[in-house]
Amino acid sequence: MRKGRLKLSFWTLGILLAVSCSRNSAPASTIRMANRHTDNQLISGFYTLESGAWRWTGKTFKVRLGVSQQVATSGGELVLQGVFPDVAVQHLGSVTIAARIGNSDLPPQTFTKAGELIYRVPVPPSVVQPPSTIVEFHLDRGFQVAGDLRGLGIIASMIRLDTK
Repeated sequence: MRKGRLKLSFWTLGILLAVSCSRNSAPASTIRMANRHTDNQLISGFYTLESGAWRWTGKTFKVRLGVSQQVATSGGELVLQGVFPDVAVQHLGSVTIAARIGNSDLPPQTFTKAGELIYRVPVPPSVVQPPSTIVEFHLDRGFQVAGDLRGLGIIASMIRLDTK
């Protein structure tokens, strides 16, 4: 063995693996775009992290959220927090956001002004099962800016499924 190399025993590797697995065993019910530990719950429709805090979405995007027993029993609330930026308002005028869990459509909401965006809808207990569920969001329209090939939607900073 060369001098200066790190030597790990099988026991040490086992401990590191166990800690890593236990930390990632259940999906989080809250995804903050700034938290890189929940990146694996962003299934599709998200672009790279920007400014260490937010991501552009596409017209359709999916996440996996943890479902607590209380949400599965009593229902909960789905919240998408972000920004409807000026550039999007200039291209779109307004945007309607809808969500779907399994075969169940959740109520849409329309946003017409630039600024903070909070999509908040009730989730009936009949549509979720622990330990997790996939939520698909759909915007009625998207846009592109000159020189950027991405199809853009809104800016997302946080998505959560929580008790009412």
